[in-house]
Amino acid sequence: MTLRATRMRAALLVLLAFFCGVHSSRIRKLTDDNYELALQSGVWLVCYCDMRLPECKSMTPVLEVLGLNDVGLNVGRVDCRRQPDPCLDMDIKKNYPSVAVHFEGEGRTTALYDGDPQHADALLSWALNTVHGRVVQISTSTISRLFSGLWFVKLFAPWCMHCREMAGEWRALANDRSLPELSVGEVNCDINEEVCERFQVEGYPTLLLIDHGRIMRYSGERTAHAFAQFVRERPTLAASAHPEDVE
Repeated sequence: MTLRATRMRAALLVLLAFFCGVHSSRIRKLTDDNYELALQSGVWLVCYCDMRLPECKSMTPVLEVLGLNDVGLNVGRVDCRRQPDPCLDMDIKKNYPSVAVHFEGEGRTTALYDGDPQHADALLSWALNTVHGRVVQISTSTISRLFSGLWFVKLFAPWCMHCREMAGEWRALANDRSLPELSVGEVNCDINEEVCERFQVEGYPTLLLIDHGRIMRYSGERTAHAFAQFVRERPTLAASAHPEDVE
């Protein structure tokens, strides 16, 4: 499901709740009593806030959209004024709203988000990159994800020597924490021929930067540093393109 479709679905749920007098939230309310037990398993994105503050109240629709994700991410919220213990454990110190992801790394691992938390697509990309620390595999059934947020995608074939040679640099880009909004993906064209045909792949590897639907072809050096520089220096024109309109 694309982010746009997710947002529309969230909006419809809010309208239905309003007219029916029922509110079914996908945000788990975390308290002093259930916080530690809940976070012992699974991947959690948690917002630490003071619900008296407007900037914390405005996080509700963002978290509701995130709660509709299909990648197994649990979404929770702690009201630090009413439930102080989790916030003290995280040393939040009234920096509201603060967002963290909790997951199984070397033991239970926690990472704090240092960007603007008001954007669901950026938060989801950051959470996936933080948790997986690896390249996201894109297939025919998940291609729609590439048109929400910022993606750098490698379209390759397993037998391609140039593709193999750049694999380490591609993983390094996926682990570059200085680009929290960037998701790094790859498509195996031997398995997902339809995807690669849509992107008019004529040789391997084909590298595409997709910025909220705007597609830019990369043809520079195949190093993590050069990839990151291309991302930072990309055009900021807010335009969209279809797969058949690759630049």
